[in-house]
Amino acid sequence: MEEFYSDVSGVAKCLLRDELMPAKDILDADMKHKYLRQKLEWRVGLDYKWSVSVGSNGKRLKKRLPKTIWAALETTYVGAGLEENWEALFATLRLFREVGEQVATELGYQYPTELDRRVVVFLEEYRAKGTALLGGTVAP
Repeated sequence: MEEFYSDVSGVAKCLLRDELMPAKDILDADMKHKYLRQKLEWRVGLDYKWSVSVGSNGKRLKKRLPKTIWAALETTYVGAGLEENWEALFATLRLFREVGEQVATELGYQYPTELDRRVVVFLEEYRAKGTALLGGTVAP
C-alpha cells in the first residue's frame, strides 16, 4: 500500500515538469500494473472464492471484474496529454481506494484511509501550486 502511495509524488513531479515518459512509466507500470492489478486480482479471488484465474498480466480481469470496476479501470488509461494524465492519476487513486477498501474489509484488515486522504490532499495542493508557478491553469 505504502509503495503505491509513494509513487504519487513521482508522477506529479514528472507531470509538472512535462516529463511524459517517466510519468507514464510510474503511473502505468508501477501504480497500475504492479500494485492496482494485485488488488483487482484479489477482488476477483474473493468474488470467486479463489477458484478462478485471471491469467498472466491480468488478461482475464475484464471477464471476472464487475463491469463498474472495469469501466473505472479504463478511465485510468489515457494518451499523452498532461491534463488527461493528471485525471488518470486521480482516477487510479480512486479505484485503488475503492477496491482496496473492499479487499481489506473482506480479508479483515483496516484500509489506510487517513494515508489515502493525506496523499489526495497533497496531490491536489501540489498540482494547484505547481501549475500556478508554471503560469498555467488547473483543470476543474
